[in-house]
Amino acid sequence: MADLNLDFDEGVILETEGVHRSGNGGRNSYIKNMLLTNKNIIYVTSQKTGGMFSKSVDVVDKVPLAEVKVINGQVLATQKKTDLFEYALQIQFIGGTEEYSYSEGSKKITNQWVNELNKLLGNGQPVATQGFAKKNDFFGGLSGLASSVGSMAGTLGQSVSSAAKQAADQAGLSYGNAKALMEARREEQAQEETAFQQAFAPQTAPPPVSRTTGSFCVNCGTKLDPGAKFCPECGAAVGSSAPSVNVPPIPTAASVNPAARQQEFAGTVLKCPNCGAVISQTTAVCPECGHHITGQAAVSSVQAFSDKLMLLESRRKGAGIGQLLGVSVDPVDNQKLSLIRSFPIPNTIDDIQEFMLLAIANIDVGLSKNTLNNRYQSKMKSGESSLTMPRTISDAWVAKMKQAFQKAAAAFPNDPAFAYVRQLYVDKMTELKMKIDE
Repeated sequence: MADLNLDFDEGVILETEGVHRSGNGGRNSYIKNMLLTNKNIIYVTSQKTGGMFSKSVDVVDKVPLAEVKVINGQVLATQKKTDLFEYALQIQFIGGTEEYSYSEGSKKITNQWVNELNKLLGNGQPVATQGFAKKNDFFGGLSGLASSVGSMAGTLGQSVSSAAKQAADQAGLSYGNAKALMEARREEQAQEETAFQQAFAPQTAPPPVSRTTGSFCVNCGTKLDPGAKFCPECGAAVGSSAPSVNVPPIPTAASVNPAARQQEFAGTVLKCPNCGAVISQTTAVCPECGHHITGQAAVSSVQAFSDKLMLLESRRKGAGIGQLLGVSVDPVDNQKLSLIRSFPIPNTIDDIQEFMLLAIANIDVGLSKNTLNNRYQSKMKSGESSLTMPRTISDAWVAKMKQAFQKAAAAFPNDPAFAYVRQLYVDKMTELKMKIDE
């Protein structure tokens, strides 16, 4: 990675690879590495220094955390539902709003960034949910005196927050001391709010606040789908006052016989083995019954293809006399070549990206590189043998890599993940000294 030029008291808190950046005046780019420190948000991008065949260099760009908008102690960084990706991170800067999308793990990554930004700049709490709205409605119905006192307390809290931040900046506190100062300020505000509630609360105590309310799980901060009864990340029940305990379901005939306990399939539809609710391939906890999903049978075509290649390699035996003399071919190599040539290119951009990585890893540049010696060897070949088969297999991987790129270019030209696929293709074709057809 490029030199980040961090300050002596600056440390990396989060690092995410493969990020698509959009917004802020039409900016649309692919970020190789996106890092969060206690002072900056850092972007590492690859840029070419000259023409098409020049080498790429890493360029480091920094945005100070002071540019992130913070209102009333709440950092304007949220998790947003998108069309292309499951979730995206949206951050409001002083100069405009930007979105960051991820091809994998978008839900977990956006949660991590929102939580860490709140710890650094705000009050460390998740984005406001319906539960907080109900709380505001309740206090909104109090007398004018209570409203006035609440307003004064809020103003005092903001003043304390601003004064604490200013004092930390002036004193040049380290990240650890500044974080401890913010934790102390949050604890003090919580004590003031508790005293306020006890002073002005009605005689009849309100019902206990649910631990998992609204559209976010308060136990882990994960955004909940409408109607979900359990958190899909931690399994906490919606409306419970304590973290959910994984209680095993009532034994049935299927659970007594593990061999009979299988997921149901209707085409490509996956179902929870406990309650039958429809789930996705990445579901870890059923949103209907809270059952932890294990042993999912959904395997991508690329993973199945890779497993077949490994199975063939496991069947390879010692070379015979004919193979040692270069007059015959190992049957495993023939089967491997046939499997590579007949493999259908996947239909999703994620699977194509995975296949591109597999193909590139199996290409022997020394054998497939467009050189005069390799062209002569290919032209003079009259038949396959143990001496020519490695080059033939490597060339087959090159052909499949080209097919995968052409399919991605035709089917997903506007998908942000295509930029990564294209970069893989261009880099490998440049290394092979082959013409790049786009």
